[in-house]
Amino acid sequence: MRRNSSSLRFVLTLAVLCGLFFGAAGRSLGDVFAAPHFFNNPITSIFINEIHYDNTGPDSGEAIEIAGPAGTDLSGWNILLYNGSDGTVYQTVLLSGQITNQQNGYGVLSFPISGIQNEAPDGIALVNASNNVVQFLSYEGIFTATNGAASGMGSTDIGVNENGTEPVGSSLQLSGTGSIYGNFSWVKTTSNSFGSLNTGQTLADLPPSVSNTTPTNGAANVAVDANITITFSEPVSVIGNWFTVICGTSGAHSVTVTPAPPITPAPVFFILDPDVNFATAETCVLVIFKDQVTDTDGSPDKMTMDYSFSFRTVSSTCTPTINASVSAVIINEVAWMGTQAFAGDEWIELYNPGAAPICLSNWRLEAADGTPSISLSGMINPGEFLVLEREDDNVITDVSGQIYKSGLLSDSGETLRLLDPNRKVIDTANKNGGPWPAGTLTTAANHGTMERMSIGPDTDSNWVTNVNLASWNGHDASGGPIHGTPGAPNWGYVVTHTPTPLPTDTPTLTPTKTLTPTSTPSLTPTPASSKDVIISEVAWMGTAASSSDEWIELYNRTGTDINLTNWRLRAADGTPDITIRNCKPVNSNCVIPAGGYFLLERTDDDTVKGVDADMTYSGEMSNSGEALQLRDPAGNLVDTANGDGGMWPAGDSSTFGSMERRGKNVSDSDSAWYTHPNGEDPRCGHDANWNGINPNANLLNGTPKCDNWAFGVTPTPGPTPVPYKSIVISEVAWMGTQANSSHEWIELYNTTRDEINLEGWHLVSFRWSGTQFYKNLDIALKGVISPRTSTLQNDTSGYFLLVANENAVSFPGTSETYDQKYTGSLYNTGEILLLCSTYNIQVAKNCDENHKTLLVDFVNARSRTGTIRPWPAGSSTIYGSMERQDWRSDDVTAYFTHTGANPHFGMDANGNFIKGTPKHSNWAFTVTSTPRPTALPTRTATPKPGSPPVLVLNEVMARAGTDWNADGRVDVYDEFIEVINAGTSNLSLSSYKLSLASAPAAVFSLPSQTLKPGERMVFYGSQSGLQLKDSGDTVRLLRASNNSLVDAVAYPIAKVLDASVCRYADGYGSWIVGCYPTPGLANALTGGRFPLPVGGQPVCHLPDSTPWGFVLAECEETGGSGMWNPAYWDSFPGEGQEVWISDPHNKWLAVYQ
Repeated sequence: MRRNSSSLRFVLTLAVLCGLFFGAAGRSLGDVFAAPHFFNNPITSIFINEIHYDNTGPDSGEAIEIAGPAGTDLSGWNILLYNGSDGTVYQTVLLSGQITNQQNGYGVLSFPISGIQNEAPDGIALVNASNNVVQFLSYEGIFTATNGAASGMGSTDIGVNENGTEPVGSSLQLSGTGSIYGNFSWVKTTSNSFGSLNTGQTLADLPPSVSNTTPTNGAANVAVDANITITFSEPVSVIGNWFTVICGTSGAHSVTVTPAPPITPAPVFFILDPDVNFATAETCVLVIFKDQVTDTDGSPDKMTMDYSFSFRTVSSTCTPTINASVSAVIINEVAWMGTQAFAGDEWIELYNPGAAPICLSNWRLEAADGTPSISLSGMINPGEFLVLEREDDNVITDVSGQIYKSGLLSDSGETLRLLDPNRKVIDTANKNGGPWPAGTLTTAANHGTMERMSIGPDTDSNWVTNVNLASWNGHDASGGPIHGTPGAPNWGYVVTHTPTPLPTDTPTLTPTKTLTPTSTPSLTPTPASSKDVIISEVAWMGTAASSSDEWIELYNRTGTDINLTNWRLRAADGTPDITIRNCKPVNSNCVIPAGGYFLLERTDDDTVKGVDADMTYSGEMSNSGEALQLRDPAGNLVDTANGDGGMWPAGDSSTFGSMERRGKNVSDSDSAWYTHPNGEDPRCGHDANWNGINPNANLLNGTPKCDNWAFGVTPTPGPTPVPYKSIVISEVAWMGTQANSSHEWIELYNTTRDEINLEGWHLVSFRWSGTQFYKNLDIALKGVISPRTSTLQNDTSGYFLLVANENAVSFPGTSETYDQKYTGSLYNTGEILLLCSTYNIQVAKNCDENHKTLLVDFVNARSRTGTIRPWPAGSSTIYGSMERQDWRSDDVTAYFTHTGANPHFGMDANGNFIKGTPKHSNWAFTVTSTPRPTALPTRTATPKPGSPPVLVLNEVMARAGTDWNADGRVDVYDEFIEVINAGTSNLSLSSYKLSLASAPAAVFSLPSQTLKPGERMVFYGSQSGLQLKDSGDTVRLLRASNNSLVDAVAYPIAKVLDASVCRYADGYGSWIVGCYPTPGLANALTGGRFPLPVGGQPVCHLPDSTPWGFVLAECEETGGSGMWNPAYWDSFPGEGQEVWISDPHNKWLAVYQ
C-alpha cells in the first residue's frame, strides 16, 4: 500500500493548507478539481449570518450581516454581489469594522446595501483580505461565477428566499447553536435582527466531532490498498496516539498521516495511509480517542467521546463469470442527474435477479460513447444489489458501493451496456438512445432517479421516475435525502406506470351476464399487450366460511384465447407469488378464453363451491393491503391491482364483500374498485359451508367467473380511500405542558407531496374501561395540511398542530400558530389514537379499534387491552412530549420522550420552553435515546428480494465485570458471543460454528436448535470454551459444512469492564464499540450501573492478557493482600465499608495496558 508519492502527498497537504473545502466535507480531490466547484465552506468561523433583499412594495432595509469571533477586523474584506443569469459581479461592497463580543466571545456586524437583486438566482460571495473566497452562497437557485474572486465556482443555495410578499422588516437568518457556519440552518423570519444575534441563535464554541469518514461506517468491499480519510467538524489539533486501526486478520496497522501533525493552520481532515495492505475479507475497526483531539478556536475543546467505525475489505478475487445469460444481472437504477449535494455525484445500481451468484471480475459497464467506462469486480449474489458510486463512497453516505473513476453521464441521454468478459451484452439501459426515458434533474421540484419497473426488456415504458417520498433511502454528501432506492428494491417494482388511456366504459344499470365460452386449448404461452388480461376481482378477505378462503379472478379483454402458462401473479412483498402452471383438469392447458375468466382459489377447490377453479395456489394476502402485479412469461407488466400499495381500496372483511373492478376497460387506481354489497345480486358461487342443495344458501358476496356486480354500477363521486400513512400522528403531548397539564396538543405530518384537505376527517381516541373500549376524543378535523417543502429544521411546512387550549403553544417572534383547537383531554394512563379519513367515516364506516390497519394511521394500538398499554413515551413529570421516530411502526421502540434538549420549539402559557417540537421536525429524528430496560421486540431489516436464511454475529463482550451467566462468580466464563437470525425464515444453528482468529483450532459447534427470524442465542464462555482476549481479537462465524466464513467482527482492546461491541440496530446495523451489554435482548448504547453479585467482591480490573506475576501481586488474596480492592486505596482510616470511585474501570491503566 505504501505509495511513497511525494507529489501526491504534497497536493493533499496543499489542499488542506489552502482551505479548499469544495462540496461536502470529505470529498475527494477528484471532486475538488472538477469544474465547477460547488463552493460550501461549512467550517468557516466567519460567515454570512443574515440577508434581506426583497419585501412587499419598494425594497426597504436591504442588508447583509457577518458573524464571527470577537476581535475579527473586517478591514480589507469584500462582499461581491453576483448576477445569477450570467455569473458576473454587479456590485462590490467594501467591509470595515471590528466584531465585538456579544455572546461567548462572538458577535456580528451588519452592512446596509441598497440594490441587492432579486432575480432567480442571484448570489453573494464573502471574500477575505487576501482575496480568497470564504463563502459563495445563492438564493432561488444555483449558478457558476464567471468573473471576480469566485470565478469558476458553483454557488450553494441557502434553501430559503424572499419572493416580494414579505413584510418590511423581514429577513433570512441563520438559526442554531455553534461557532462555525455548518452548525446553523437558514430560516425565514418576519422580524430582522441586524446588528444583534438572530432569533433562535446561540453563538458558542462547540467541541469537535467526526463529520464523516471514507470508508464509511459499515462499508463493504473496501480495496485492500485503500487509504482512510477522517473529516472533523472543524479544524483540529491531534497529539500522540490519537487513533488505532485493528483488523481481524492483518492485526494492528501503523500508518502515515497526511498532513503530519503538528501543522499550522490546523486541518479539517486527515488521510491515513497504512504501511501494509489489508487482508482480503477482513473487518477492520478504527477508533479515534477523544482526549487526543482538540479544536483550535476560542478556548480549546476536546471531543466528548471516542469515535469508532468499521469496514470490511473486498473478498478474494473470484473467477469471472463468462457467457452468462441475458439479464443475469440487470441495470436496475440510474442516477444520471447526480444528487442535490452535487450534480456530479452520479451512481448506478445493478441487481442479480437470478438464482446463481455472478462474479463481475473483468465485466464492464460502458456508455455507447465510451464515457463512462466502468471496470467491475467482486461477487453479486442472488437477490443482491450493487451500487456503483462516482469518485468516492460519500456519494451516498449510508449505502456502501464500488467506487469508479470516470466521466459524467450526459443529462441529454446515454445508452448504457453491461458487458461480460467476452463483451457479450448482458443488459442495457436506454438502448434506443435519445433522452433518458425517466429521471429528472435535481433542480426540478419533483426530481427522482430512473428506476426499472421489472426485470423485463429495456424499453422506455419499463422505466419510471421515483417521486415516492416514502420509498426513498440513503443520504447525499450534504445529508439530504437520495430521491431513489440505492441498495434496496425499486419503488418502480410496485408502482403502476401511467397507462395509455383505455376505451371509456358505458356502464348499464343491469349488467348482461356472458356464459363462459368453451376454450380452444393452446399449448404455447401467449404473449400479451398491457391490459389484455386484467385482475378483475380480489377476495382478499376470504369468505364467511373462512377468512383463509381467498380467491382471485382474471379476465381476458380480447377476442382471442390466451395461454397463461408461466404467467406470474405476485404481491410486492412476495406473498402470494403465483406462477400459473399445473392447472386443474377442467382447464389443463391453463387457457383463459376470449372474453372469459380464470379463477385462482387458495389451497383447494372448495374455497368457492359451485364454480370450478382453474388453478389453486398457496400464500395469504394481508388484510392491510397488498400491491398485486400480473406479468407475462417475459416479465412484462400486464396489469396491477392496488398497484400504488397501501390499504386495499375496496372489499370488506366484516361482510366478506369482494373487491371488484368497476369496468373491463378501467385502469387500476383507488377509484377503479368497488366493494360487493352484502346480499346484493348478482352473486356467483357459494362458500365452503354450502351443502350443494339450496341454491340460495351460503352465496358469496362476489362474482367469481361471472361479470362483476360493479360492471353495472354508475360511478358517483364520493370519498375515496386514502393511502395508508399519507398523514401520520407524529407527536402527542398527552401530558400537557409545564404551565398547565390540560394544555395538551397533537401534531400531524403530511408524508406526501400533495396538499390534503382534512374536511370530513376525524382524530379519534379510545380508552379501556377494564372490560371494553370507550370512545373518548372525537375531533372533526378542518382545513388543509400542506406538503413538506423544505428539509430545514425551522421550517413548519407539512405539519398540522391541534391544541386543547389556544394558549397551549405559541411561537414568539414568528407568525406561526396552531391550526385547530379541539375540546377534550387524553387519559395519562394510555389510549389508542386513530386517524380516519372521510372514506373511513362515510363509506367504510370502520373508524374503530378493530380496523386500525384499514385506517390512515394509528398510535399505541399494538395491544387490545388498554390497561396494559400505557403511552409508550412522554413524561407527565418533566412534561416531555411523546415523539415518533419511525412513522412506519407502532412498536414501543418507535417512540421517544423529549428531554428538553435541542431542538425544541414553542413556548407554553407561562413562557417556558416546550419540551417537544410542535409543528417542527421531531427531536427524535436526530438522537439516539437511552433504550428502556425491558426486553423489546427485535428490530429487523426489511429483507431484500429472495433473501435466504442468514445467521450473523450480533454482540460480543470480551471483558466481564458482572455475573452475566448467573453462576455466582464473575470470571472469564461470563464473556459472551450473541448471534441473531437476521433472515426471514427459520434456520438450524447446527449448520454453524464459532472460532477466534487468534486460536483457529479452538472451534465451538453450535447446538442443534432452530432459530426463528429475529431470535437471538447467547453463548457464554462457560458453554463455548472460547476465551475472548482483552487485548482484541476477531470472532468468526463459520459454516460447519465447509468452514467458509459467514460473518466476522474484530473487536479492539477491551479497556473497561462490561462494554461490548454490538450491531446497532440488531441484525443488520453497523458495529458500534462501547455498547451496554444486553445478552439475549435488543442491543443498546447506554444503560444502568451493573449490580455486584450478592455477597461478592468487585472483580479484578486487570485484563486477562496481564502477565501472571502482576495478577498474582494485585488480584490474588494470597499474593497481593487484596490490593485489587478499590476500598484499599479509596477509604479513609477507620472506615468499615468500601467506597467506590466514580470510574473504577480505568484504575490500572497506568500499571499495565
